[in-house]
Amino acid sequence: MTSPLRAGSSYPQFLGDVKGIAIFAAGAEYYDADIWRTDGTAEGSFPLVQGRAIYDYALWSSLATPDALYFSVAGEDGWRIWKTDGSVAGTIPLTAPDDSEGQWILGAFDGKVLYFKSRYVRELWVVDSSGDHLVESLDTGHLHGFTTWKDHAYIWSDHGLWRSDGTVEGTTRIFSGSAWTVEPSKGLLFFFGYTPENGMELWTADPFGRTFMVKDLYPGPTSSFSINSSVGFLGDRAIFISSRGDIGVSDGTDTGTHILHNGVPPPFPVGFARLGDSLYFFYHDDLERPMELWRSDGTEAGTHPVSDENDPQFVYYLNPVAGATRIYFYGSDRDHRMALFESNGAEGGTRVVKDLSACGVFEFSSLMAVGDTVFFNGTDCERGEEPWISDGTEAGTHLIVNVSPEPAPPRRPIVGH
Repeated sequence: MTSPLRAGSSYPQFLGDVKGIAIFAAGAEYYDADIWRTDGTAEGSFPLVQGRAIYDYALWSSLATPDALYFSVAGEDGWRIWKTDGSVAGTIPLTAPDDSEGQWILGAFDGKVLYFKSRYVRELWVVDSSGDHLVESLDTGHLHGFTTWKDHAYIWSDHGLWRSDGTVEGTTRIFSGSAWTVEPSKGLLFFFGYTPENGMELWTADPFGRTFMVKDLYPGPTSSFSINSSVGFLGDRAIFISSRGDIGVSDGTDTGTHILHNGVPPPFPVGFARLGDSLYFFYHDDLERPMELWRSDGTEAGTHPVSDENDPQFVYYLNPVAGATRIYFYGSDRDHRMALFESNGAEGGTRVVKDLSACGVFEFSSLMAVGDTVFFNGTDCERGEEPWISDGTEAGTHLIVNVSPEPAPPRRPIVGH
């Protein structure tokens, strides 16, 4: 990340969508990004909240639900939790300004919003019909992440895995070792857990908060997983990449956990995108080969590269996102093109949507699919990096709105806030 940002660029970071309305953070300065909405047209694009939506936090502390998107913004008076339905009238603050160092939204369910305040310790707070109040202070150590599953927030860190329903009685630590990469399936929560006896292995938690080690994948004192391992869910199963780079599948039982394909140790964790009955991800099983787009349906026969000799070979990429019928991702191929790509999941089905290489290297790259429409930060070289939209065709790929023109215009007043 580079600061200050390049003049004339708003560097949009897409946070989520509410019924097809994309919500994003954008601004000419790193510490001065507003929260915007867009329906994909210039007329339907305007700011909802003006404030210091610091880029890291704007991405880290937002949560999309079917009816609303929740986010935190640092204004002149401090941090606040907001809720939006994509309209100005439906964009409201849920908390009073707070002087904490940051706020992270953990979950929204049953009329409650759970979030962390960052102080000397992590304070778990809840906003509900009775107001905004402290639930408990948690000794998390280094926070690794959080998710929501079955009306509970799950928080994982160096010091364990917690679950909370927003009450003191319903907030418990269910795993005491270091926990990484928690991923919910239909019936189980999968995660990588470390214990002194077994090292880092694949674990599950059930809806009652009980945890179980699934299997010692490579028997012995060596950990089967590392912080560079990855896991994604496919229905009631998990697809994982182990510390050795092997692709595997698990249904949460010892006998239902096995290797599908042997690989090489991963240099970093990868992201999964689900399309139909398969997960898509970047992977290589040979150090002499570049990263390729792979797919897995949880079977050996269905775990293989999407690419063939006619497809691009990638030397750099960002994790894919799934549309309704295709995958989108940023990538840089052997011809040194930095481009937005799409793939329909078939051999020979990966192609360039928008070549971005002529306009310089992106400092922030954000990508979000709504149906088969993808929102991304693009440029035509005449303007900086701004919000763009694409339907996968050349004619349907264009700038939505120029948030940071040169010189910047006066700010548009927002009624009500």
